[in-house]
Amino acid sequence: MPSPLKVLIIDDNDINLQILSRILSKHFSHLIQTTFTSTSGILALDILSKNEFDLIFCDIEMPMLNGVETTIEIRRGNNGENGYKILERNRNVPIIAVTTKDKECDRKEYAKAGMDACVGKPICLDELKTAIELVTGGIVDVENRGDFLSD
Repeated sequence: MPSPLKVLIIDDNDINLQILSRILSKHFSHLIQTTFTSTSGILALDILSKNEFDLIFCDIEMPMLNGVETTIEIRRGNNGENGYKILERNRNVPIIAVTTKDKECDRKEYAKAGMDACVGKPICLDELKTAIELVTGGIVDVENRGDFLSD
């Protein structure tokens, strides 16, 4: 099993941020050390210029800087236009797209931009597990801790 991960979730929808955060804390708490959230690609670039991460989940459809553009900027590292210099380690961190647009042609576009995997919305626990295993190179156990929306 991979060592505990520091995760960044990028999504402009607060409810989606809460749902994915809750799923990770309920079913992958043994794998996730810390979860940060960002409500925009631009804010994410700022966060990635100051904090190191092990895994990023990124929504695709966001205003101003969408998920594909955000990924390109992360991979580029030196963001001259906006002044953010992504930390070296973050430039190669696995990025998982989380989106309703998850057809094969969309997934190819995400991969071309530098994303490592894709999970459709609504999130399926098995698909999420598979994506995490793919990008971490490890076998991931899912903790069955009941309904992820309940306290």
